[in-house]
Amino acid sequence: MLKKILSLIPGHFTVSTPDVKRASNVILHRKIVCANTRVIDGRLYFDIDLLSFKQKIKNFDEFGIKLNIESAKGLAFFIYRYKQRYGLFLGFALFIALIYISQSFIWSVKVSPVQNVDSEQIIKNLSELDFGIGSFIPKKDVLAISNSYLLKYDDLSYIAINIIGNCAEVEVLPSFHEKAPKTLNYPSSIVASRDGFIERLEVFSGRVLKLSGQSVQKGDVVVSGLVLDERDNTYSLVRSQAKVFAKTFRQFTVNVALNQSERVKTGKKTVKKSLRFFSKEINFSKNSCVFDSNYDIMVVEEPLVLFGCVTLPVFIKTTTYSQTKTSDILIDESVAKKLAEEKLSDTLQKENIEVLSFNRQYKYGDENLTMVCTLYCIENIGIEIPMSGVPIDKKD
Repeated sequence: MLKKILSLIPGHFTVSTPDVKRASNVILHRKIVCANTRVIDGRLYFDIDLLSFKQKIKNFDEFGIKLNIESAKGLAFFIYRYKQRYGLFLGFALFIALIYISQSFIWSVKVSPVQNVDSEQIIKNLSELDFGIGSFIPKKDVLAISNSYLLKYDDLSYIAINIIGNCAEVEVLPSFHEKAPKTLNYPSSIVASRDGFIERLEVFSGRVLKLSGQSVQKGDVVVSGLVLDERDNTYSLVRSQAKVFAKTFRQFTVNVALNQSERVKTGKKTVKKSLRFFSKEINFSKNSCVFDSNYDIMVVEEPLVLFGCVTLPVFIKTTTYSQTKTSDILIDESVAKKLAEEKLSDTLQKENIEVLSFNRQYKYGDENLTMVCTLYCIENIGIEIPMSGVPIDKKD
């Protein structure tokens, strides 16, 4: 394949002759270099490169073998064919110059996939620091940009920018710093928000009044902010910090309407195309309609690839607007039960409740399905209450 591509640069002639035997002997005895030799319908075909064509053709003339030129291929013949079209060569020269100049610019920015990291936001933050697609590489100090990012934004604990060719690869680590409470210097206690049987305690500060294995009622103080200093038998007020995990009984009621609204596509589509070069975008479509929330939008960007291996900083952006409409559907009992279970699962996950056992009851009406679920579970029932009596983290 590579030899075929390289042969097209100087060009070659494809010739033929009906004198297969004599022409073959000339090629063998004179050691004439030719390519793609084959016999088709009693004629011998072979290729001779343009640079040595006149010299090689003399060998056949000596023996009176007539060669017919079947075709001519190559860059030289292409240029000769379009020699009067100066705009074509000017455009080709500008294209080569563009490829050469663009080697000094960033073509793409990729952020290493890391959990709890928003890659799009990082790229946006880097653009605010004047670094992104289209940035001039020689004038960018990636170490200084990385330091500026850490000083300006607090979402990362580490960032490194590696420029490989025209691609900027960004390695990041998320920041794990927890936000400090708004109020730090107040005395408080940890109180039970509901009745339960203490499973375990995680105490960070304060004096423990209830131990694992004991039962508590709503309002009981589990960890007190009144601490005794045994060195001098004096009391001091501190802020209590603790988690009280207890076994409790909870009841949840979930309602699911049987008449649900569903968005379906009507089949009507509008497609817009644009060309993006670095950060500049050129729209091809003249349609300027405003699409509302009744349309689903899908955006696809595909880079232009030269010769199947060179990716250019030019992207064809296709935006498809699919019209939708809202229709009412009546769901059956099995679907309604599944939706109710999903809602309950989301609630338990948000409240960080560990289910030990449960009992479900369903009430199926004309308009909705009601699920009543009684749980035996483990949850954090501790809430922090200042000595003033106002809860900090009020729970139901």
